[in-house]
Amino acid sequence: MTPFGLAAKAVSDVHVLPLLHYLAYGNWLTCHQPATPSCWDIIAV
Repeated sequence: MTPFGLAAKAVSDVHVLPLLHYLAYGNWLTCHQPATPSCWDIIAV
């Protein structure tokens, strides 16, 4: 299995929806801070 496959399995093993909600909400808050313009790059990845 590739490293990407392992990462995908690790993600699928956790509670994905709460994780996505946390990431989306955290990034939404972060993106409204002028000091962190690169947060959209993080979301794009």
